[in-house]
Amino acid sequence: MNNSTKSLHVAVYSPLLGGFYFGELIGQIRTACLIKGYKLTVIETKGYSKYNSMLATGRVDIVILLRNAVDVKFVRALQAAGKVVISVACDYFPLDVPVVGCDNESGASQAFDYLYKKGHKKITFIGELGQFDVRKRYEAFCESNESAGFEISEQQIISVEDSLTSGGIRAGEQFLSEGNDSSGIIFGACLTAIGFINKLEKLNPERLSTLEMVSFDAFSVLPFSTSDIAIVDQNLHIIAHTAVSLAEQVLAGESVPHLSYVQPKLIRADSDLLKSEQGFMATSMELDEFYDANYMKSVVANMHEWPQTIARSKLDDLMMMEPLFSSYLQIALFSRVVSNDAGETSLKILKVVVADHYSHAKEAIAHTTINIQSVHEAVEQYVGEAFDRMLHIPMIRQERMVAVLSVFGKSQASGKRASFLAMCGYLNIVADSLLNDIRSTDKPDINQREEIATEPSDKKAFIRWDKNELTTRWDDAALSMLGFETELERSIYRHMDITDRVNEKDENAVRALLQDPGHAGGRVYVRLRLKDKSDATFELRHHAQTDGNTSEYALSYWETDV
Repeated sequence: MNNSTKSLHVAVYSPLLGGFYFGELIGQIRTACLIKGYKLTVIETKGYSKYNSMLATGRVDIVILLRNAVDVKFVRALQAAGKVVISVACDYFPLDVPVVGCDNESGASQAFDYLYKKGHKKITFIGELGQFDVRKRYEAFCESNESAGFEISEQQIISVEDSLTSGGIRAGEQFLSEGNDSSGIIFGACLTAIGFINKLEKLNPERLSTLEMVSFDAFSVLPFSTSDIAIVDQNLHIIAHTAVSLAEQVLAGESVPHLSYVQPKLIRADSDLLKSEQGFMATSMELDEFYDANYMKSVVANMHEWPQTIARSKLDDLMMMEPLFSSYLQIALFSRVVSNDAGETSLKILKVVVADHYSHAKEAIAHTTINIQSVHEAVEQYVGEAFDRMLHIPMIRQERMVAVLSVFGKSQASGKRASFLAMCGYLNIVADSLLNDIRSTDKPDINQREEIATEPSDKKAFIRWDKNELTTRWDDAALSMLGFETELERSIYRHMDITDRVNEKDENAVRALLQDPGHAGGRVYVRLRLKDKSDATFELRHHAQTDGNTSEYALSYWETDV
């Protein structure tokens, strides 16, 4: 059947099911699937770069990965199975996976220009500089200062350990203790700004009144927690819809760019959008739920007691949540992950809970063992009916999936109240309680080698690359070759991706070497962008395999081909 004539099945993999960022992206992809009549499966990966299971992938056509939600081996397996894979805000280099994300450089430039045109000549940047998006914003901030002829002191760069309010609180303390005399501030993330502002309101409100600020992210927490701050909206709804659109193009046989950037927009502090407070809700799929006070009171009032009651009942009381989430909560399965002697993975169904009108299927499904890839097909076969909204919450113990809580439902009926976001929160509490009750016999692998740091020689620098987690570590010598000498610079660029610095004409050569360390005799010559923005040619040579996943590459100045 031609893909254009059937209802496609989209699977979204996310480290978390909620939050301002992941929750919003999932909600916007749900909107796109509703409009287009697509089936949707959402799978929580419970972290970054580790997830590697073909759970419920059997009939999936499109996979959308939110950030580095999964292991790169899983991406390879999806592509080998013929799935179209699109990534949001993470480049799975060296794999050929189209990426869509916010144009961070443009957003930071807009923020700087906004403050600069208002007369600010000394601006401080505050953010989690080790995080990819924030680092890109910081680099654009530096370039904007350079273009304006401004020198930047180290005092104008405050690096925080996280993008939460706690990081902002510590930044506020540092800002005041150092006597920072900046008049403008750009925050790399919204919650950082809130923590900073709250700290200054308590310690020095007079100093706070002299500052003009811009923060990334249009999160709904801003209107009631802060005031007089401009924001850079990433346009998450456009990013989500672009991801779906790119996948459709690939399915249709069209070529798409490797990187697609969505332009953010700056919203002034005095704009009607910020003052009305309603603009933050404009793109939400759950407006009916949010504006229904009785519904939201029911959700909030029971968000602890009901999940605990359900967990204590071993899921017997799960359908007590049906009034809140009726459309999405039709059938629920609790399964243990089992493997046979051949290493094939299946799900052993331990518990089945169904809405009343599916009671005929309960006994048929109970205590069966089904192929892990074909969960949806098996349920539809037993029930005799198709579902179009599925949710899977894996339970991870000692870095291994030991069980899964799965929910099957349908698109929300018109006029019904059912918050998918709230249901995810409820079910996560239930899953966490169930996991605590699982008595695992897992033991750590006694053969697992502890990674030992290798001291570089005097003549060479080293880059360590983990092919599964897609993480990179540059040692001090390698960073020095690029011109990064200070402790602050090293903390910022220590874990930057290799692609951050490789000339685009050399990306294919680097990609080939990372995929196969023996490629081209184990070495390539690449142009890397230095701190001063000029390019220099280096030799990148495979040096050692520290374990099954991590390779070490020696970086040296290129002089001649020997």
